[in-house]
Amino acid sequence: MVVRVISGALFRAVRFHLPATIALLTALMAAPAYAVTERQADAEPRLSIRERVVQTAESWIGTPYVWGGDNPEDGFDCSGLVRFVFQQTLGMDLPRIAKQQRKTGTAVASNQMKPGDLVFFNTRRDPGSHVGIYLGGNQFLHAPSRGSEVRVDDMHNSYWKRRFTGARRLISATLP
Repeated sequence: MVVRVISGALFRAVRFHLPATIALLTALMAAPAYAVTERQADAEPRLSIRERVVQTAESWIGTPYVWGGDNPEDGFDCSGLVRFVFQQTLGMDLPRIAKQQRKTGTAVASNQMKPGDLVFFNTRRDPGSHVGIYLGGNQFLHAPSRGSEVRVDDMHNSYWKRRFTGARRLISATLP
């Protein structure tokens, strides 16, 4: 039994379109919320090598600092974090300590740094005593010291600015 509360013309329009509306709603409810066609997937932007390095490094933010640490289960020290990120992302086998990592790649001027470059600091009377990964925008990611966690810091912070000793590029300029 239908109670006629709406005007005649509107009732006829609803009655005429009701089966089509029900069919459309049923089809929409049965379809996946988001489906990517093969053509759309090819059009999706792929992460550059630099972006992948940064993304991998950022995934370890909050991991505890552990002296000599080189894995997420136990924790990281600065060079262990860098070594782990480049091994996981690019399969690169970097030296274990920051002083040795400072000899890899090519030197880069501070105004030419790109995300994924290594940044070095003198924190213990040695120009290669601390290392991090440059993220862009004067930010770098590192495992700073005992009692802390992997985090992002600003290179313009007075502590880091006066201790910065240089940057090295491991990712070739010819790669994306």
